Amino acid sequence: MNLLFFSMRDFKDYVRGDQLTLVLFCADWCRECREVMKEVDKFKSLIDSELQVLKVDIDAEVNKVKADEYGVDSVPMLMFFRSGEVLWRHKGVILAAELRTIFDGF
Repeated sequence: MNLLFFSMRDFKDYVRGDQLTLVLFCADWCRECREVMKEVDKFKSLIDSELQVLKVDIDAEVNKVKADEYGVDSVPMLMFFRSGEVLWRHKGVILAAELRTIFDGF
């Protein structure tokens, strides 16, 4: 999967732009997170867009405070951002086709 791994220190720089960005909050120990990563990969193959997808490890100390600020209380959690604003959020596993439907609505 072509995910960009980053720290929350840079988070706002990535999600402030006009481009739609999908953020996956996850943890290495989370089985459902691995399932969601596969579905996100499938989803990206369904769309003709340079959608930016970011992966945030909530267990990294630097990421915990910011994850709390965005209400990440369980993983996996997906959020679509544009211009620094959360447009959509989802907790748990989601299928690629469902992500496509959500994406098409933007």
